[in-house]
Amino acid sequence: MRGAFLFFVTLALLSLQSFADDKLPRKLPAKKTVAETTDATPADKDSDKLAEKAKGRKSPLDPHKALKLNYSLDGWVKDPTRIESGAVILRDGKSGKTARLEVTETAPGSGKFSGKYRINFGNADELAPEIYVPKDNTEINSKTKPESLEKEIAAQRVVRKPFVIHKDELGEQVIDVYNTREETTQALKDLEEQIAAKNTKLPQKLQAASSILEADKLAQIEAERRKQADAAAKAAGERAGLESQEKQKDEEMKRKEAALNAAEREKRKKQAQQYVEAALKFYGVGNFKDAETNFRMAHELDPENTSIYYRYGITLFRNDKFNDALVTFKLAEGKDVDPVEKQFYMGLAYSRINDDGNALRTFKEIKATKHPVYGPSAAFYEGMLFFKQLRYEQAKVSFQEVLDSSKDPKMDEKADEMIEQIDRLLQFAANKAKTILLGATIGTQYDSNILLDPAQPDAGQATNGGGQREILGGSVEWRPIYTTSTEWSLQTKADLIYSNNAVFIPADPLVLSAHSPFKYRGILWKKGYQMTLTPGYEALYLDTTSSGTKQDFMNSVTLDWSNSFVMSEDWISSYNFKYRSDNNLIVSSPLTDATAQKYSLGLNNIFFQNKKKTEAYTSDLGATQYTAVGSDETFTRFDLGAGYLHPFYWDTQAVLGLAFFSANYSTNSQGRKDTDYALNAALSKPIVDWLSAALAGNYTINNSNVNAYAYKKYTLTLVFTANYGL
Repeated sequence: MRGAFLFFVTLALLSLQSFADDKLPRKLPAKKTVAETTDATPADKDSDKLAEKAKGRKSPLDPHKALKLNYSLDGWVKDPTRIESGAVILRDGKSGKTARLEVTETAPGSGKFSGKYRINFGNADELAPEIYVPKDNTEINSKTKPESLEKEIAAQRVVRKPFVIHKDELGEQVIDVYNTREETTQALKDLEEQIAAKNTKLPQKLQAASSILEADKLAQIEAERRKQADAAAKAAGERAGLESQEKQKDEEMKRKEAALNAAEREKRKKQAQQYVEAALKFYGVGNFKDAETNFRMAHELDPENTSIYYRYGITLFRNDKFNDALVTFKLAEGKDVDPVEKQFYMGLAYSRINDDGNALRTFKEIKATKHPVYGPSAAFYEGMLFFKQLRYEQAKVSFQEVLDSSKDPKMDEKADEMIEQIDRLLQFAANKAKTILLGATIGTQYDSNILLDPAQPDAGQATNGGGQREILGGSVEWRPIYTTSTEWSLQTKADLIYSNNAVFIPADPLVLSAHSPFKYRGILWKKGYQMTLTPGYEALYLDTTSSGTKQDFMNSVTLDWSNSFVMSEDWISSYNFKYRSDNNLIVSSPLTDATAQKYSLGLNNIFFQNKKKTEAYTSDLGATQYTAVGSDETFTRFDLGAGYLHPFYWDTQAVLGLAFFSANYSTNSQGRKDTDYALNAALSKPIVDWLSAALAGNYTINNSNVNAYAYKKYTLTLVFTANYGL
């Protein structure tokens, strides 16, 4: 039985994978911390004032905790159809040490870059951060040595940037880097408004909302949607005005041009061409500000030359003049205009001004062209817009289209991340809708040496005989509370092991139990945290005389308290306390009365080895004190364990583990001492959504100075588990 037990314990530990992922559980509703520190050159008094008002003091970075850095710069976007990368320099103002931090674009052409890091600057307990950005994104690359970064700073080939440090939903450190002090000041004001909004009482209709997200998050999304809709409507009105003004302006310039003589018109055309050539040179090197000036001069000198409108429109887009760009794109025609590329830029412009309706329509049209470059990028943006609108199923289809058509590995990775995030959101929504959970287990086991004490399944007397045993189980759970932060339910279970050989019937347990687990997920000591508190009651029934009637052998009150912490991106640590009060109802001898108080402490760690959290190492450490009425049953026990988990063939998950314990029965009449070694292996596989299978094997050697408790055994267990929610 021990192999199967370890297998299910390991799978329970694996269920914490989603707790470690940067997906649903990392969206826990937690108070957002306002800016802790700002940095600008020269110092921005408004920013400092806001920071001091918000926090009361400035705090440096903690190098022992994960760090996320965000930065936006359109100038780093060379190809709007691809996911770009860039690099910034983090310098510690105290030690002078530097690090190169690579950031990756969050969406093709978005100009928004992000990255997550763990900084190691020796034994420093805190950092005084300085952020530098290279003037030319190509100057700092993966081959740049740390000692060279300081030279880049000294040579002023990098520019020091203002930034804001705050906390995300999990209390993790985030640095938002800005290009101007004005942007920094506005960011601090926005953070203050978010704190104020968080403390505002929600409308009743939102408090009662049943959705994937919590009510306060829904309120924020609804407020943002209305704000963006108003902005899009305003932009549409402004765009209509711009179109009218541009049309009138063109007509006026054409009338003035028609009044000129032929020589003057020819002179102006030549001047215009010179401006066009200059504009194209600036355009080619990414100097869109000067390119815009020259395109405008060329247009004013030669208003009939519509061939410049296309590049002029892209230039306006790159200068964040999205409405002007849309007006110009509508006028752009000719053989040099790529209609799909023009549509793509128009879709980007619509999305930048939050005109989601026109943006979705445009990206859908681009997808229909099956263009090998712009098609996948359009599908990605379509998915992001659907996701923003909480249309998760449609977003998932769009991101799958990216995976099916894109040749950009970085875009594929981003699309895959979004699909995983959506799956978790949808799974949470599905779980939230289910208040009644039904479970059933059926299986078979071969045990080569069945033990006679089901109350202590790995410390009982050996029969030195084995046989086939069947496993049956059923459960009903009522879960009235299920949110991203709290969960509470009532569970009842019945579990039976039945031996085919009547000789072993006294060792066959029937366990009836009731438990009421309460879970809380949030932040504790600046780490992602999950607490589970489970009081319970169990009744063990045995047929000790093989009469065919099971009797109530032992009743137990239990309390399990588990505390799990996300120590880092790839490390979860769990601290567990278990209490058990056993009442032994059938006592054959005062020495063996197992009425007892049991206390257990455990430390479990899981170290993930890949991004998908499917490969991991585990470690277990435990101590147990069992104080029984019968002196022969009292013991102190210490446990050690290690395991390895890895995906296997046919979509199975493999588990391999080693376990050891030492038990000292200090008051035992025979001075009993046990040492136990076990090798465990298991495979699990989902068959359909509601049904899974598990195959587990175990080999155990239990050494004891009391012969009756010394044994060797192996077990093979196959079980099928079904779960269904109503």
